[in-house]
Amino acid sequence: MKGGVRRRARRLLEVVLGKERMERLTARLPFTHLSYCVVAWHTDVPDQAKQLVAASEFRLRDGTAADLDALEGEVLYDSCDTYRAWMADGQQLLVAEDAGRVVSYVWLDFARSITLENLPEFRLEIGPRAVYGHEAWTLPSHRGRSLRRLTHIAEILGGQRAGKRWVVAYQHREEALETMLSNLARTGIPRADVIDVVHVFQGAGLRLTWHARPKSFHEAARFVRVSRWSGRRVPLVPRSRTA
Repeated sequence: MKGGVRRRARRLLEVVLGKERMERLTARLPFTHLSYCVVAWHTDVPDQAKQLVAASEFRLRDGTAADLDALEGEVLYDSCDTYRAWMADGQQLLVAEDAGRVVSYVWLDFARSITLENLPEFRLEIGPRAVYGHEAWTLPSHRGRSLRRLTHIAEILGGQRAGKRWVVAYQHREEALETMLSNLARTGIPRADVIDVVHVFQGAGLRLTWHARPKSFHEAARFVRVSRWSGRRVPLVPRSRTA
């Protein structure tokens, strides 16, 4: 028993020290270390979150093809053709509107195998009890008004309506994930389970990638798996996106 505790404590110390050494190394060399956290939320939505949606000044609803026509030519996109292809392929658009205008949205993808944006080496394999949430966006004029918090609740409710148990997503950088989790905690939504962490070490023409599951077991890990993939990349963002 004591030996097991000592081994776990030593392993934790090695991980912490290893991360600190990596940060010191990358700070001195022309390399960057990026991490992407794959997470899952249970679709049981607490009453506090539902009340927040009901009291919101914004209306949440399922998106339609007409919404894509209205979004055509908005700030970040020259065309919504990729979105139309997603909708034709069975993906679900969820929107938030203000006075009849769509000001924020997110997508739910029911595919069983998905290539992650920025990570062509990996694919996300999703079981029948989970759905993938992605491509969240808010009009610049409406940022800072907690719309992402609302559309995240919409994601979870959308997964619940579809009979799914988990909504899966991934977040670039652990610090950004902590910020998102803190914002959602204010709605009563429990912390997400971290299913996997993908690391990218790149610079000077070198790119190394690896992934590591947390040692602790999460139920969602039975339905979601990250694996390496050498096949053709399927883009997750419109090719018409501009800087």
